[in-house]
Amino acid sequence: MKSRRRKLTRDKRNGQYYVRIQVGGVRKYFGLGTNRRKAEAEQTRLERLHDQNELEFGIAAEPAPEPLEVTQAGNEITLKEVIDIHLDWIVSNRSQGTCKMRAHYVQCFLRYAGNRAISKIDKLLLAGFHGWAKKYHSQGPNGGNVFLRNVKCMLLWAEDMGICPCPVRRFPLMRESPPETKRFTDADLKTLLACMKPMAPDFHDMIVFAVLTGLRPQELRALQRCHVIGDTVGEEYVEFQKHKTATTTRDPAKRTVPLLPAALQILERQIARHPWRLHVFLNDAGKPYTACVFRQRLRRWCKRAGIKPRPPYALRHTFGSMEAEANVNQTVIAQVMGHTQLRTTARYIAHNEEHHRKAIGYISARITNIANGDDAQPPKQDEETAE
Repeated sequence: MKSRRRKLTRDKRNGQYYVRIQVGGVRKYFGLGTNRRKAEAEQTRLERLHDQNELEFGIAAEPAPEPLEVTQAGNEITLKEVIDIHLDWIVSNRSQGTCKMRAHYVQCFLRYAGNRAISKIDKLLLAGFHGWAKKYHSQGPNGGNVFLRNVKCMLLWAEDMGICPCPVRRFPLMRESPPETKRFTDADLKTLLACMKPMAPDFHDMIVFAVLTGLRPQELRALQRCHVIGDTVGEEYVEFQKHKTATTTRDPAKRTVPLLPAALQILERQIARHPWRLHVFLNDAGKPYTACVFRQRLRRWCKRAGIKPRPPYALRHTFGSMEAEANVNQTVIAQVMGHTQLRTTARYIAHNEEHHRKAIGYISARITNIANGDDAQPPKQDEETAE
């Protein structure tokens, strides 16, 4: 049987050729150097080994620097032992997605550092791992941070559990660039909804409901009729006992989001269309949306409407930005959106030049009067521009 030829890709950042090969549901990255002819020869060899079930995954397959010399220190606990204990705990106490993510990053660190004694881990080694991850496995200004952050969480957890002392008191500095606020403008949202309404009314209702409530995409997809609380007209709300913030704070509290008449009409309309199902929003197959299907469908409709494609979280960013532009107190916005820190809410508020211009209008007039020697005070700021 002829071997399937895989795509040989070149990384524009460093000129390295690489190929990805999947075995048993695990995809691995193989760096093949900067010479294309040698890379093609190595690719052929790897594919032959794969067809013969002799392909082994190891540190040599990744473009990492030469591993440092590792010396074992008697019966001292090793990095691999700490990783095994940590992952066993993660499986029992965290979600499946968190388990997979943590396992991937700490195993990368094990391949980079080798199975050394925990006391042999120092700040220089962690800084080298951060730089290696940023160069070969990340893109963007925050590249490599997630690798170091997961290793840091594991080491601090091991000390907190009394397994071993954390070998590093001061971890390497991770500079965080704030992510871009990916909101829909009013014009883009109008174009998108107008294009969507005649052909996909159910998905149209889902998008409008997301902007009206600011729910997280996972909350929106998992919304059920039992989440709607309130028998009194005008006092209905959506309640979540288990949500993202509740799993990360010491004092978890339920989250409630008020429902306005427009949102209630959408709920009544969707429930009437499939009264036998628990979930409110269903796809064309009559099943709840998965994260991938929801994301891909929103991107397709953005392209059909001729606007820039955006992820589902852009709907939540739009809600936060609109609330801020309506001069709602940021603390109130944080409570509605389920945030425990105001700096998290600030990331959801897009830059708005017109809103900022109005905000500084009063002080500008006051400074002008002072500069001109005029004692007259400018008119007071109206309620629209007041904070």
